[in-house]
Amino acid sequence: MIRTIKECYQAVLLGIRMEKTSTVEPDEFNLLWNESTVAWQGIKLPSVEFNQKRIDDLQQFYVITDGSSIGFPLIRSIHLRNTFQVPITFKSIAPDGLILSEINKVEYPMYRHGLNVFFKEPDTEKLFPVYLMRSDKRAVTMVNPYREVKKSRPYFEYRNNHITLEGRDSEYMCLGYIRYPKIAEYFEDESKNVDPETTPAQNEEIVQLAVSMFLENKGNPRYKTQLQQMMLRSQGS
Repeated sequence: MIRTIKECYQAVLLGIRMEKTSTVEPDEFNLLWNESTVAWQGIKLPSVEFNQKRIDDLQQFYVITDGSSIGFPLIRSIHLRNTFQVPITFKSIAPDGLILSEINKVEYPMYRHGLNVFFKEPDTEKLFPVYLMRSDKRAVTMVNPYREVKKSRPYFEYRNNHITLEGRDSEYMCLGYIRYPKIAEYFEDESKNVDPETTPAQNEEIVQLAVSMFLENKGNPRYKTQLQQMMLRSQGS
């Protein structure tokens, strides 16, 4: 079983050596491993935005902002009426990688993929569901009496890292989403190691993906620079 980051490193080295090619140093492995984890997560994500399908594969990455004891606080609307930021557009990043909302003054894990959206009834604790307004269907929805926006049929639209509500009013949003994986790191001084949050079975899949990515790119002199840039983008830095 591959559980710790040290075991992940050893497994990747073994896979590379089996192909009789060069090895990787810890710093390069860390970049490779974390980018491979992001890529692995992308493979597992549902093919349709805001769909509950395949969520079981990614339970440890699931975030819910429902204000419960096991969730994060509801997301408050910004200065624009019925407009909410998703946790990827906030400017401040906390030391542990969480995204600091300048509106809520709350830290949220970094958003990657939306699954579901609810909004809070004004002056009550109840949440109400909404329909997804797809950009390619907006023109049809606005003129179709069976799909038009109204209080009994509210819609939300996700665009430019913001969610807007139409048809009803709300100050608070409950967002269910998949966050980015946390960074795992291997060091020669093993007391500094940060183990992956993925399961042993998932680590085996990521090892295979990491070996494949390394072998595909080892001949590219810009590989390490590209890998670093991709990691920066994936973490929102």
